[in-house]
Amino acid sequence: MIITGHRGALGTEPENTLRSFRRAVADGCDEIELDLRVTADGELVIMHDATVDRTTSGSGEVAVLSYDEVRSLDAGLGEMVPTWAETVAAIDVRFQTEVKAEAAVRCWRSR
Repeated sequence: MIITGHRGALGTEPENTLRSFRRAVADGCDEIELDLRVTADGELVIMHDATVDRTTSGSGEVAVLSYDEVRSLDAGLGEMVPTWAETVAAIDVRFQTEVKAEAAVRCWRSR
């Protein structure tokens, strides 16, 4: 059996944040499920929704906000919206990555 942390420790910590991913691993998850989107300036970020409205202190579409704008938002309990690179560097388990925007595939391939 494989235990997957859906958006990290969803329901316990702010979803799709490093805090949530770390908690899921500490609680025994074998892998983390997360979601990829791309900011207007081409940064891969971890975000389920097309907008930041539900999960952060801001509003607007991820695809039209800059990386700096997305990073300035509170994603819950003082957490920032993490980038793909930060997440891979910080979390040492397997990932299930759901690509939420076609631009994320192009961005991923170009790296």
